[in-house]
Amino acid sequence: MNVLGHSVKADHFLGNSIAFNFHNLQTTLEDSRSTQVPVHVIAGLRDTWVSLDAVKLALESISSECKTLYLLDQSMHRLEENPKDLSAAFQHLVEQTHRSLLPSVPLAFQSPSLREVVTQRRIEKDRMRLHMDKRTEDEREFWRSYLSDFTLIRQVEDYQQLASDVVEMIGPSAGPMILLDAGCGSGNLAFFFLSGRRPLSLYVGIDFVHDALLTAANTTKTLEPNNRLSGEAASGSYTFIQGNLDTPLPLRSGTADQIVCNLVLSYLNDPLDLLREFVRVLKPKGRMVISTLKPMADCSQIYRNFAEKARSHEQVDQARKLLNNAGGIAAKETHGLYRFFSQLEMEALIEASGAVPLSSRISFGNQAILIAAVKA
Repeated sequence: MNVLGHSVKADHFLGNSIAFNFHNLQTTLEDSRSTQVPVHVIAGLRDTWVSLDAVKLALESISSECKTLYLLDQSMHRLEENPKDLSAAFQHLVEQTHRSLLPSVPLAFQSPSLREVVTQRRIEKDRMRLHMDKRTEDEREFWRSYLSDFTLIRQVEDYQQLASDVVEMIGPSAGPMILLDAGCGSGNLAFFFLSGRRPLSLYVGIDFVHDALLTAANTTKTLEPNNRLSGEAASGSYTFIQGNLDTPLPLRSGTADQIVCNLVLSYLNDPLDLLREFVRVLKPKGRMVISTLKPMADCSQIYRNFAEKARSHEQVDQARKLLNNAGGIAAKETHGLYRFFSQLEMEALIEASGAVPLSSRISFGNQAILIAAVKA
């Protein structure tokens, strides 16, 4: 089974959980009562998986006289998502460990700067990337599986806000326009653009997963019964093209009025090449909106928000699948296969492509960065 992006042999995992009594809070409390060594607990106030009350109960039950609780204001269940909290947590662990083992020896604590931490992390990821094989067919299968469960995301309020932000940032339409949705997936943004809110002469969706394009086509059919899956640029029509964004776009230069690329750029081999392709395909003064998850993004709160409002067990199970898929993306980021960009990095890439950044926004439950830009 897939657990937060990692393959786990479920029979052994579940069996051992019960056999060794670590499957619920009560057995955790029982184990805590027999703990005699110093214990230092670090907990995130925004952790969506473990409540602070449960952490405090476990800490109170520990028999050891040396125990501390250190709370982090910004982190969720992944400590590394917040560099400041990560640094503070390590400093606390070093200080408490030193105090327990060498109480009479003064501690001279020196921590690396944030710049040094980020630089070293990038070096390690680049080194790891050299040993990873990112094959197109493997990627296609990964995204086929991922997108097969992704249409549910349209029901998530945080995603609805993200889509609304993309629509708003692309700007008003002066009239019927040609819009390119690069990396359209199963048509989640098409749902918003083709729902009658904006005059479009042609919506063009590109993705390299065939099954996702079929889902996107079916989605648009429910919105526009008179439209059809077609390569012809008829008024109000749409078309879906199977294509790899790591290769040149199958469009003539200066044909698109607007381009959106939603949560896709970070998964490409060369994001700058794609941005330059966007500039080539855009008409003069054409606009584009690019979004990406922020570095070390943690989407668990987004899915938890949805799961809490789910009306059926099926929706809860679907939300869990989405979260597991997000864990798969996080694992690929850890291995150096994907890279998420900060706002400054995104703006630098866009400027290097020849476009001019216009505005930026944080969205998707504070986990994604959006940049609007114009072709100079």
